[in-house]
Amino acid sequence: MIRPPPLVLDEVLAALDLARLLVKAGWVKGESVALVDGQVCYCIDGAITAASRTTRIRDAARAAVHLAVPTVFAEEPLYVFNDHPNTCVGDVVWVLTAAKTMVWKAVST
Repeated sequence: MIRPPPLVLDEVLAALDLARLLVKAGWVKGESVALVDGQVCYCIDGAITAASRTTRIRDAARAAVHLAVPTVFAEEPLYVFNDHPNTCVGDVVWVLTAAKTMVWKAVST
């Protein structure tokens, strides 16, 4: 995992939190961002990108999410997990929450 510098850590955690909220508000498969019935919806990677102020923060958040996805998806791009027929919004929210926990634990030890 990419270990973010201390000054960026809070922003990575905030990006993962905001990405989780964006997905909970509106989730989509097959596109990074889409307007569905007037609601902006995000896939997991689109939410991480939208929630990250810099590419460094985005990349650190993505790396954490890659560690949190089910093992079968660990080497795949995030969209493969997001767009899988069996993936639901609850799975995506859980992975974003788990990624935040993993980052916090990694820097707390």
